[in-house]
Amino acid sequence: MKTAVILAVVAVALADKLAPVPLPVAILRSQQVNPDEFGAHSSDFEAENGIQFQFSGSQGATGGSNMIGSWSYLQEDGSVA
Repeated sequence: MKTAVILAVVAVALADKLAPVPLPVAILRSQQVNPDEFGAHSSDFEAENGIQFQFSGSQGATGGSNMIGSWSYLQEDGSVA
């Protein structure tokens, strides 16, 4: 019984050190424009961790969606991808 309790305490202590909980990331900008009567739509997003994306689109001639945009994020070395 004592061995089981000791193993449980050790397991909890190790699990706490092995599984850090990531901190929440603040959203700095988030704007979405839903499709209008012509199918035009857009989205603009930025988070404090460096993730950004912007895109816009419109309905295509055959019913599909034509989209253009960009995205970027910070790499571990601090450079932007």
